[in-house]
Amino acid sequence: MPMASNKRSRTYETTDRIEHWNQIDNASELKDFLAAWMRDLKSWGQDVRDDIIRLETAVGVASGDPGDPPPAPRTPPKT
Repeated sequence: MPMASNKRSRTYETTDRIEHWNQIDNASELKDFLAAWMRDLKSWGQDVRDDIIRLETAVGVASGDPGDPPPAPRTPPKT
């Protein structure tokens, strides 16, 4: 099966600003940059999720979130 092309052409807010992040000289600019960076991370995470769903579909496995991992095993208290 041929690999599907990536038709995503997302431009992140911080793409043009990342090289100049060390020139930020006040808290307001830093806050604005970090907020944009967090929005970029959220968008990137959604892209990764979409890629995982496409991969699951391509290989024919059940899709979906398996849920939280089971709790850690408990060790008996020492007496």
